[in-house]
Amino acid sequence: MTVNGTNFLSTSTVTFNGKNETTTFVSATKLTVTIPAADASTGGTEAVTVTNPAPDGGPSPSSNFTLDDYTVSGPTTPVNDTKGGPTVQVTIILAPTSNGFPDPVLLTASGFPTGFYGYFSAPTLTPGSANATTTLNITTTAPARVAPLRQDPRFPGWPFGLLVASLAGGLLILMRTRWETLVPAHARLVLWLVLFVGMGASLTGCNGGGFSFGSTNVITVTATSGTVQHTTTITLNVQ
Repeated sequence: MTVNGTNFLSTSTVTFNGKNETTTFVSATKLTVTIPAADASTGGTEAVTVTNPAPDGGPSPSSNFTLDDYTVSGPTTPVNDTKGGPTVQVTIILAPTSNGFPDPVLLTASGFPTGFYGYFSAPTLTPGSANATTTLNITTTAPARVAPLRQDPRFPGWPFGLLVASLAGGLLILMRTRWETLVPAHARLVLWLVLFVGMGASLTGCNGGGFSFGSTNVITVTATSGTVQHTTTITLNVQ
């Protein structure tokens, strides 16, 4: 940042928003100062003063310096979604401050309930001098090519069922090749029953369940540009 004025000294200090910053003397009418990102992490109007040392010095009258900023917002009423229903589209708005915001802003979202996913139509926006909008799509379709298996809460023991089916199948194969004449027929029948029950249990547990029906969830949308970060929340009702 460059500060122009008069009667500057090599020992003059620039104060930005109440904090003394490292100041470089250029001339009696110009100073430069580097403002750390942490001291300019939020937008708004900040006071700038120049102080010359005693005995004849003191702080100058303050001048205002405006930091560009933006806000992020979404719907103020809850959004409803259902398993297997159409994709729900939510409008997200980035609004710059009066001076505009010329830098790109990255949008991310978190807090989706189990079985739901979200993606932005445009994950990066540059507001400039006007509002910029994007659409957050909320869906039950996984963005990956193959969706991961989800355990059905009604049958949390499906891995055990799969293990039992595998063991029973292995024993049946072994008996058929070597011990068929030594194992009674009723024992083989029991193993066949165990095999089918175990397979059914494992398939029941892998039916893609796990959706959070009848729940209210808070999705957080985060907008980040450098050290500037703002958030907004969306209430999602799963029916």
